[in-house]
Amino acid sequence: MILKRPDGLFVATEPLRVPREDFDPKWILPDEVVASGGFPAGHTIVARYRTSPVRELPFALEVTQKNVYRNMLSTRVISSSLQSPDTRLTREYLLGSDGCVLSYTRSHTVLEDELKKALLPLKLERAELLDNLVERQMRDGTLTPVEFVSRLGQAGVLRVVEGSQVWGLPRRISTPFIANLDRPEPLLIRNSLADPPFSPVFTQEQDAVRYAHEHCRHGESLQFGYIFKSHRSGHYMVSLPLVRQSYRDYNQVFPQGLFPQGYTLEGFYLCATREVLTAEDDPLHQAFFLPSDIDTGIRFSIHGLKDKKLTFYLSCLDGALLRYQYLGTDEQLDTLGTLQTLRLQLLQGGARMLDYVRSLIARGNLDILIEGRVWSGTVRVAADWRPGTGEGFFATWQACGPLFSLADDAARSIHRRLAPYRGREYLAAVLGNPTRTSFVGTQPLAAGLDTAQQLALFYTGPEGPVQPLVQPVGRPVPLPVFPSRYEVVAAQLVYKSMPSTQSSDPKEQRLINNFVGPTLLGFYLRVVRAHAQRPASVYLSVREGALLKYIPSFSRMEEEVMVLGTGLQPSVFLKRVTSSGELFVLERDALWRYEGRLSDAQVDTRDDTQTEEIQMDEALRIRDRDEL
Repeated sequence: MILKRPDGLFVATEPLRVPREDFDPKWILPDEVVASGGFPAGHTIVARYRTSPVRELPFALEVTQKNVYRNMLSTRVISSSLQSPDTRLTREYLLGSDGCVLSYTRSHTVLEDELKKALLPLKLERAELLDNLVERQMRDGTLTPVEFVSRLGQAGVLRVVEGSQVWGLPRRISTPFIANLDRPEPLLIRNSLADPPFSPVFTQEQDAVRYAHEHCRHGESLQFGYIFKSHRSGHYMVSLPLVRQSYRDYNQVFPQGLFPQGYTLEGFYLCATREVLTAEDDPLHQAFFLPSDIDTGIRFSIHGLKDKKLTFYLSCLDGALLRYQYLGTDEQLDTLGTLQTLRLQLLQGGARMLDYVRSLIARGNLDILIEGRVWSGTVRVAADWRPGTGEGFFATWQACGPLFSLADDAARSIHRRLAPYRGREYLAAVLGNPTRTSFVGTQPLAAGLDTAQQLALFYTGPEGPVQPLVQPVGRPVPLPVFPSRYEVVAAQLVYKSMPSTQSSDPKEQRLINNFVGPTLLGFYLRVVRAHAQRPASVYLSVREGALLKYIPSFSRMEEEVMVLGTGLQPSVFLKRVTSSGELFVLERDALWRYEGRLSDAQVDTRDDTQTEEIQMDEALRIRDRDEL
């Protein structure tokens, strides 16, 4: 399902197996889930999505028609949508087996009313939506799937969100549909027919850019994207990396050159190519950009928008993310002839890329936001900087993940980002806004659970539970810097284990590696109590793959469990924990096999020697939509 938030943003539920493609929304969000708080407050269901399984058809179609039929919104889905009394659930999506993504939005036109009648079940007593006139016509050969798609495009709003060989480029289908149209090379596109794909929404500009940086797939052509800020909320998003002839021509990226409604352009980023730029012995070999690309970027940052300078980011091949702010004048920029000469000199070894970089920092500020193999050791690049040297540094901002409607989902994002366990421990925090309607997870650092990381996330002052090993003299420890108006609502311990015991019981040893001990858990209960309004929580990402959530009671009994638990066997401590607070399994593994709140009875049976395969969400096998 796709839900609309009160602020106009959208979130989607994760895919589940369902018995049929025209599923009831309550199969995804049952009343019990809504009643227990699993449905975010104020959200509205506005769309359904489903996949298209690969299968053979029980009737004959020519190859192109067969490929269209397999990857189109079926007559059953459209019939279900048009007959739905829900005025808010107006859109249907299909994730096709050929890679396409299609959407259909109801329009309430005369043509749509006519299509609705043609899609009614022929036998009302069976109410089988696939047994309709249009479907029978396609099966007996009097109507082709291509003709049905054309009719659907004229009846409502049919869009190709993500293209494929059969469906062509992303666009709206409003004229007779033609399958297998040649798709122009990205460098030849002059007028875009659809918006580009965008990132999730972030609270900070650099977090959005970091997301794009991680999605750059450096190739033969220069890639780019834009950074946008919402007028209403102040949130950020980026367009994902694209190849076009010129990023200065907005028509090549957006229909009619118009930006997303409600957003302003704040900056842009470039992804380096794999083109050889310098001689192999150059210290910045394959680690920077063509001088001509930098020059074009500088000019665009100055003149891309009237009366506004755009932020200029650089995603380098060595893994670094840089930001450049040009402080000079137009007259100080390089001429075309100078750039052409410099390119030849760099290739032949007559000039060094580092010298070109020094000419840039003489006219502006070059910052390293994320270190790479070559770009490291400093934040602000100075004239005496040397490539690949330095002791490293912490990020210049508290990096955070995308926005979520539930704290559990922010914790899931952290958990999945670091999976599987590779022998390192991490620490992160989940942050929430004042109304607890938006949540983000901090970017965990490989430094793990050391004091510096604890201070950066959880320091609340000289009286709080987190303190430096040595109190600084003359200056206070700085408070954590989070996105505006966000505060800690949960701590997340990733791959921490319990202290070892003398027990040789394999069940106890397994629990040691997949839970946390009373000292550590008790400490972070004090941490979240110092920070958060209730309910606070502690998330545990365990080594075999499960994600756990503990909601403390902050009771005297819980305090005693944390103090006395150091002398208990791991299984006994776990049982005491579930009795004093609430322990939930959010994501399962072979040890933590049951999602939901862990009861005392489940604790008693959890360590049984059975090693049955985890039962995933298996509803009835999806019934092929070609069954009448």
